[in-house]
Amino acid sequence: MRVPGLKFVRSAVRWSSLGLQRHALVLGYHRIAAEASDPHNLCVTPQHLVEQLEVLKSVASPIPLEQLVSSLGREAPPRRGVVLTFDDGYLDNLTTALPVLRRFEVPATVFVATGWMGREFWWDTLNRMIQSQDRLGRPLEVSIDDKRLRWHPRESDLEQAKRDLIRAAGDFMRKLSPTDQTKALGVVRDWCDFQDGDDPQVRGMTWEEVSRLASDDLIEIGSHTISHPMLCESTIAEQRYEITASKMELEKALGRPVKSFCYPNGSFSKDTPRIVQEARYDCACTTVSGPAVRRSNPYLLPRLWVPDIPGERFRRWLKRRLW
Repeated sequence: MRVPGLKFVRSAVRWSSLGLQRHALVLGYHRIAAEASDPHNLCVTPQHLVEQLEVLKSVASPIPLEQLVSSLGREAPPRRGVVLTFDDGYLDNLTTALPVLRRFEVPATVFVATGWMGREFWWDTLNRMIQSQDRLGRPLEVSIDDKRLRWHPRESDLEQAKRDLIRAAGDFMRKLSPTDQTKALGVVRDWCDFQDGDDPQVRGMTWEEVSRLASDDLIEIGSHTISHPMLCESTIAEQRYEITASKMELEKALGRPVKSFCYPNGSFSKDTPRIVQEARYDCACTTVSGPAVRRSNPYLLPRLWVPDIPGERFRRWLKRRLW
């Protein structure tokens, strides 16, 4: 039987018990932008980031990911230590987030998917295509080998119908190979009769832009694979290629070791952490919610996704998890 509020109670008990031992937090962001449409909840507005970092500096100790990892297994994490991470490598990490990080002198790790350099990510293309529609009266069917997406509009509200379709199509496409994702996007493009090209403002950084970001001593560049796949759906050979080749590409371009990794979509199999370790990374971040404690596995680091909230709400949100 489902008990209302039980999940919240269990979470509160877990955090309270962890509060008895010293712990640190790894916070996750994606984009720093104010977007009218953000169906995947990837954005924190620039103003909210300013307010959040102001709070962070006043109540916590922002530290590099490397410092947290070096403390694991030997001692308790730094008191009130908080690590900032950014996934995917969006252009606004350089143009918008970096000036704010620099203003407050907060270090951060940016995980880059090397196959999307200078390109619009497939989920943003999907979002733009569907958001361009004035009506969604026709069913959509996408067939890729043995995988099927069948979507029928059930909502009379257009905006809700768009959100439902973006969510359904995104869940379907996330499990496809990069080649099949391109095929599926083509089907959706034809269904939408969508003609526009990439939006140059919503894309991954180019190699030159990543190099500029990496030149700031507050920033560490980590790997986020090449194609941003669901690693749990990939073979051992495919995982090894994505994890190892992306590291080699980044190290060649930046001229420095790349020590940290992040699992795309939070997806990994039982073999993936071992492959990451064998590729000579020092750590890997997950999307599993929780704090980092002395016994945390450095290749399965938990993270907390930061909501798009103003400073005072962020202060309360952070304090509930940091103390």
